[in-house]
Amino acid sequence: MAVTPRRSALEAHLFVTFRTIAGLSLIALALLANPWFLERFVVLDGSISGKSRIVAVEGVLALVGLLLAWSGLRSSRGAGLSGRDRLFAMIAIGIAALASIGFAEVVLRLFVDPGIVLEGERWSEYRWRARHAAPETEIIEGQYDYDRFHPTVGWVPAPSYSGEGIETNAMGIRATREYAFERTPGVRRIVLIGDSYTWGEKTWKGPISNAQTFSALLEERLPRLEAINLGVHGWGTDQQLLYLRELGLRFQPDLVILGFFEADISRNVVDFFGYSKPRFVLEDGELVLTNTPILEGGALLETPFEMPSFYLGSLVRKGVNTALDRTKLRPIEGREEWHVTRAIFEAARRESEAAGAELVIVDIPFHVRTEPTPVERAVASWAAETGTRFVSLREHFLSMPPEDWESVHDGHFTARGHDETARALQAYIEREGLLPAPAER
Repeated sequence: MAVTPRRSALEAHLFVTFRTIAGLSLIALALLANPWFLERFVVLDGSISGKSRIVAVEGVLALVGLLLAWSGLRSSRGAGLSGRDRLFAMIAIGIAALASIGFAEVVLRLFVDPGIVLEGERWSEYRWRARHAAPETEIIEGQYDYDRFHPTVGWVPAPSYSGEGIETNAMGIRATREYAFERTPGVRRIVLIGDSYTWGEKTWKGPISNAQTFSALLEERLPRLEAINLGVHGWGTDQQLLYLRELGLRFQPDLVILGFFEADISRNVVDFFGYSKPRFVLEDGELVLTNTPILEGGALLETPFEMPSFYLGSLVRKGVNTALDRTKLRPIEGREEWHVTRAIFEAARRESEAAGAELVIVDIPFHVRTEPTPVERAVASWAAETGTRFVSLREHFLSMPPEDWESVHDGHFTARGHDETARALQAYIEREGLLPAPAER
């Protein structure tokens, strides 16, 4: 059937867009889905099973793509389009694309929670501001009602707090007893820094008591030992380093244990996570502290907060960055968050040793995996290169029967998870002889 001139531009648009471009896209997808390509550049653990099935699917995609592309190109050539019609088709496609983008932008602004388009600390700050928008709302500098404002690190646990299975002493340390800065003769001392895993955050099923935390279990199981838990929920490694400087090293510890949860790496390059926090940046390889002193809640609310000028673009960028971060296409060793985190580790080790203590970094996995994550690999490699002591809890958990793996984690460490962590640390401390005999100090 002959194609009329008035319909030629529209038909060309349909043929080229929905056949040729779709066909070429399927061919490209088939090529990129090659299992050997994925193993080399995309898959994090470096292995793919069932390669024959993937190759079969690739073949089907490539065949369908070739048929669609050939059909679209053949139909387009048979339309006998004039230059004017081709120009009209290009303009029509451009207008349709702009209209679609504009419509999507309007929908995002009118009907979708604006927080969805924000990344990292911007999303966290937007949520915090939204919770405190009403004038009569009590401002909480942190995430929970037991958080208290701190000008150096953002928030700390309230002193002398008791509730929800949590008890703190007069210094805000999670403990049922007080610790003096001066050492007791014949008593060894560990200072633990970390985030909610070290602190002992509640699980989905209920709270973790002070006595169930791995710091308390270490104190109970190792003779004449004080284990001072300076972990705080939501903290990055940057805040942990600052608190070690401000408070932890004043306790004159024999050993500093840094509980590194792998998500902390992203917290080290933001200035808001649950509440405003300090941030280190690297200048000529040196750590420089920014966003300090921290503003109190009322003053923080008075500072302006700007949403992106283009919601759709921000959402697309967020999605692309999230996808790339989960592949080998953006290796952890090349990212800013790793360079900053590594520098924080180096500072913690250097300053601990200057104070007469040895640093142990404990890698805390989110789930029990048979293979290390890229973050664990990077930390373990750095620790080996620098002679820093390193403990992989993942490796300890793997020594348990597979049917018990899920028992250590339920949103956070369960009581079993804390118990196994304490066992792993106790075994490492005793095997390596990290603590002097009580009579020596």
